[in-house]
Amino acid sequence: MRHSNMTQDQAGNINAFMGLQSTCQDMARFGYLFLRKGQWNDTQVVPAQWVADATGKPSQDISAAYGYLWWLNRLGPVATVQHSMTREDSAKAPHTQLVPSAPRDMYWALGLGGQILQIDPGSDTVVVRLGPANLTAAFPAPAKTARIVTEALVRPKTRFGSRALHEGRKRE
Repeated sequence: MRHSNMTQDQAGNINAFMGLQSTCQDMARFGYLFLRKGQWNDTQVVPAQWVADATGKPSQDISAAYGYLWWLNRLGPVATVQHSMTREDSAKAPHTQLVPSAPRDMYWALGLGGQILQIDPGSDTVVVRLGPANLTAAFPAPAKTARIVTEALVRPKTRFGSRALHEGRKRE
């Protein structure tokens, strides 16, 4: 990720919660690193167990949809940025998923201004969506990126044509 950097606040502290400035290609590389359980080529860059913990289970007991800075598609009570909940709310909340139509092992990094990094281990895909870097942009919709991948894989002839999808897989 040679074209990425972390921004800092006025005191020089890294803005870890929202400060990554990156390119589409570098974000895809980051997603691929997580898709490969922290391994890049023959080097284990991030411990595989940490990747599993960060993306495989909730980091707390209020929302099933949040791991270690990753949004998860696990079944359980779901709080979102727009719909937060307390522990009491969580105990009464219906069990659902962030994106009910998507696989349970799919997960996302959702960024400021509509940026999305989606990882789908089941289809071996990484999706990057970049958006405007401002606070007034609509919150990213993981259901949209999940739908795009699902339609491309399940109904390739109707959306992209089977030859184009097949050729795209050969190039990877």
